Amino acid sequence: MACKLRPSPTGIRVFLVVVGATVGVHIESESALAKLTAATFNNNPLAVTNDVAVSFTVPAGFNLLFLSVQSPVARDTIRVFEDCEAGQQEKLDEYAYNSSEPGRGYRIAA
Repeated sequence: MACKLRPSPTGIRVFLVVVGATVGVHIESESALAKLTAATFNNNPLAVTNDVAVSFTVPAGFNLLFLSVQSPVARDTIRVFEDCEAGQQEKLDEYAYNSSEPGRGYRIAA
């Protein structure tokens, strides 16, 4: 699938997309040990694939993607990517893992 999310000029971790787009995201980490333990889209649970990936279809309006990550490495670097067409990916976020705050939210407007 081609990259569909576009960063919004209105804020950090805010993305724009067309209504009905199917989006895939995955995480990677510096240690290669981090796992995506749970994910929700508009408070509905998403199935996590291979401990690192989820996909969802975006309805009209403002939506919330919430990812919960766990890593055995205290200050691991977590990277969130959109899965795009032909094996391509685009980095959406990068942050230092904090076990006290393992969740991260993303607003997606369609």
